[in-house]
Amino acid sequence: MSGERGALRALFAALSGREEHLAMRLGIGSRFELAFWERPGRWCDDASLSAMVKDLRAVAAAGQEGKPVPMYGALLGEREDLGRRVITIAYERATGRPVGFNALAALDLQVGVHAETVLHLGLTYVDPEFQGHGLPGLLYGAAAFLMLFKGGLRGYWISNVTQVPAVVGLVSSGYASVYPNPLEPVRQTFTHLTLARQIMRHHRQAFGVAGEAPYDEVRSIIQDAYTGGSDELKKTFEEAPKHRDPRVNAWCEKELDYRRGDDVLQLGRCTLGSSLGFLGGKLPKGAVTQLAFQAVVLLLFATVVPAFRWLFPPRSPEASP
Repeated sequence: MSGERGALRALFAALSGREEHLAMRLGIGSRFELAFWERPGRWCDDASLSAMVKDLRAVAAAGQEGKPVPMYGALLGEREDLGRRVITIAYERATGRPVGFNALAALDLQVGVHAETVLHLGLTYVDPEFQGHGLPGLLYGAAAFLMLFKGGLRGYWISNVTQVPAVVGLVSSGYASVYPNPLEPVRQTFTHLTLARQIMRHHRQAFGVAGEAPYDEVRSIIQDAYTGGSDELKKTFEEAPKHRDPRVNAWCEKELDYRRGDDVLQLGRCTLGSSLGFLGGKLPKGAVTQLAFQAVVLLLFATVVPAFRWLFPPRSPEASP
């Protein structure tokens, strides 16, 4: 019940005029708990940020299995960077041990006269001891689902940069209108291209790619990508985890030069339909009700809170009693 109480406290804080953030814990079955923080660098104190980054690095160290931990993005622990992140950490309930994480990044872009925030799916790690429990899908999907409800069910763009076939397939099947997509023919629209150009021009640091890495915008492939902080993540095709659909693996082997170190930049849409389909087979029965409760509370953030603040605007600190 701690997640429910936390969500309600956040809602009451929003109604009282204080700035609201997504910060909650959600039980996933009997073994795991997911903790979420939206843009923690903007509001967490130093001790909380330090503990969070320590957990991120512990999971990354386990996932590297003896290789150095890549020091970029959320793993650097910089407050400014964490102010753009949505952090999800999976903990083992019995021990409190961090066993997986995803660090989404909010990228603020411009499409014509419209501002657009793209949620970059970011760096994801799962402790090898806990692989095979569906954690990657939960880490990718649950935070995106909750952010959808916090935004009033308005769909938004997501981006993903990877060379791992398992992740390419996960994104291709889990979101709408994803390009490139090995599983179905999807046309690269002008919006796909415009967002990709801006991401590559202004936000390479979000996924650790150096400025000199060439970008093939027709195929949406980043060449020689592992030279800007993500160096330790480079894999051979044989080492990279495979997807269950052989079409995805064949596409990655054909389109990506693993010796050079290529990545694919995928862009798609997170919608209610894609989120429900994505999480449908990944949530244990006991977690469905909890996630639904959190989603309803977050929907209130997007609907009730603005109306309440319009009717009863919070008093400014200078206002006299």
